[in-house]
Amino acid sequence: MRPDTGRVSIEDLRADGVLLEVNRRVLNPVGLALTLETMDGPLQIHRQGATVAHYDPDMPGLAEKAAAFRAIEATEHQSRFSARGYLIQPLPGDGPRVVQAFTADLNGIWAFIEQAAGDAAARVVHEPGETLAQAIASVLPSVVVAPLLGRLALVSSDGGATYEWRLQPEAKVDNDGSVWARCAYLITEIERLQFGGAADVGDAGGEIREYVQRAKGELYDHEVEEFAAARVSFEQMMGRTVSEESADAFAADLDEVHRTLERLYESAQPGMRVYRGDPDAREAFDEHRVRLKAAANSAVDRMDEYERLQAGELGDYEAADWQALDARLTAEIDEDARVCAEIEATLMQHIQRRDGRMRSLEVVRRALARGGVG
Repeated sequence: MRPDTGRVSIEDLRADGVLLEVNRRVLNPVGLALTLETMDGPLQIHRQGATVAHYDPDMPGLAEKAAAFRAIEATEHQSRFSARGYLIQPLPGDGPRVVQAFTADLNGIWAFIEQAAGDAAARVVHEPGETLAQAIASVLPSVVVAPLLGRLALVSSDGGATYEWRLQPEAKVDNDGSVWARCAYLITEIERLQFGGAADVGDAGGEIREYVQRAKGELYDHEVEEFAAARVSFEQMMGRTVSEESADAFAADLDEVHRTLERLYESAQPGMRVYRGDPDAREAFDEHRVRLKAAANSAVDRMDEYERLQAGELGDYEAADWQALDARLTAEIDEDARVCAEIEATLMQHIQRRDGRMRSLEVVRRALARGGVG
């Protein structure tokens, strides 16, 4: 289909799946069908009934046309939304477009929540009782809420008659070396690092949005705003038409967005606030280090003498039942030596068999080289 504005031929509309999708998405569901009187038109619309109008799934070229139309959507939707703020223009007085889920993939969603809740609990297990509620509230947004909202999607397997909440696979963005792909990769990674999920909170309500926004990552508020502006700039560039005259300006804009994202990506890495000398982050880190050391000491205290010896935590200057340790280690070493001897004997046996067969194979090969076939 032509990239510039202007009249589009019926052949292009057919080849790129536009006529197919007008029928499939708009007309067929209400019992109408768009047809061509001849290959070149004119276009006609017939009333067939909602239960009759349909496409034969085995029709030649159907999949190719559908794929071509999806490619157009991928290019044009973002450009239109960035420019207009909507895809389908709302009519005056129209309320919000709402899709209600008929059911949900509870098994997948609850498995995700259980794992995320376990991660959250592990982070606050050493908090004092009086601050436990605050500690849980501080980690739930980034560990549970934002990742879940980033993965949930309304999915319909019957063309829009019913919908179901499903947990989508975590988004993967290729980093193939081009500046364009690198920027897309950086945006996804910064969102993951900053908000704890693969995507932002989308159209979530104000209460949830405020809740999630409290779970900042390593970026400061002004850097979050800078990242949002860079992301908008990148999305707008996706819909720009570039000519020879504007190519240099486009490349400069893309390079500026790339530099901004690289800088923010570096600052979004775990521990960067501490690295940059943030006193609050340093205090929190020191508190965490004390709790970590206490947990490590507690784990060592729960070890017996043999476990401490094996972990390198028992010195020869300490009081211990050294006679019992000597007897146990001597017995274990003797057992290890016996097992090694059996393995070595088996290994030697197979080595000898292999060497004998290799000598036999050399005789066979020499015979074959002389033409000795019988």
